[in-house]
Amino acid sequence: MSDRPVKHRLDDQTWKVATWSTLILFQLVCGLFLAAMLTATKLGFRDHTRVAEGHKVLAATGIAVLIALIVAVPFLATRRPTLRGLAIGTATAAVIFLIGALGYVFWLS
Repeated sequence: MSDRPVKHRLDDQTWKVATWSTLILFQLVCGLFLAAMLTATKLGFRDHTRVAEGHKVLAATGIAVLIALIVAVPFLATRRPTLRGLAIGTATAAVIFLIGALGYVFWLS
């Protein structure tokens, strides 16, 4: 056995980066959502009723969250704590956005 302490994958530096980056990464997830909404509108998905608007919001939210999680997953496997923190921050921002969007869609209906 060695006397060296075991280095955890989620150390203090990882959590520090994850905490501070979530604020900025949430803005990027919002931007992905807006881009998805704009693309859906350009493709002809109209929202003349509240139900159609809810479906469009859910679809755009799913696209934004999926893109954010696809970007975050590869960075979780890296050895660098800064990149792992960014991955956790991105995933956290996506989950927060998903919760807010689901609440908005339930409010619409």
